Amino acid sequence: MDIAASTLVPDRGDDAQYLQHALEQLSPLRLFDELMIGITRNAPREHAGQRAQPLILSTARSIGATAEEIAVMDAQADARQALLEANPAFQASLARLSAAGITWEWGQECEYGYRSRCPSLFSPPQAISRIEEMAANDAGLDTAQEKQDAADIYRRWLLQNYHPDWKQYQQKWPTLYANPHCARRNDFGLDPNPIEP
Repeated sequence: MDIAASTLVPDRGDDAQYLQHALEQLSPLRLFDELMIGITRNAPREHAGQRAQPLILSTARSIGATAEEIAVMDAQADARQALLEANPAFQASLARLSAAGITWEWGQECEYGYRSRCPSLFSPPQAISRIEEMAANDAGLDTAQEKQDAADIYRRWLLQNYHPDWKQYQQKWPTLYANPHCARRNDFGLDPNPIEP
């Protein structure tokens, strides 16, 4: 069964700001974190088969909205989807994830009275290691030893920060506060950001 990740993109700012934020959500690091944090938080329960909604293209609440307000939300959602579909960087980011085994589709299960648009991403378990490799490459980890060291630290970081028994793991090892894949070279460092709208 596929594993789902969920990251909300607020509908704020102009088109360029919205697009930049949307592109950041498609980084391998962001997806890998969402998958692994979800798995770790739910340990030892199975975390599979849920729908993923990494990009919400219209986030306005429609509860109690008038027909006119819903029509505005529909138009906004359509415009945001068209913006993303026409952007080469967005399409390249999706293609990169698809090459690693991630599947996606437009739409979401729960429609709140308007035609919300979001790409939902799904990861088969075997794709997780490929996403981790991509995140390590983006962070500038070049050798097999660097990647293995980062993977070991990352698993400790997950256990100490997201596992239900996190206190036990903080007592077991020195506390880790930073994700080892976060580096200035990837989009979490923001300087420079390799993902441009």
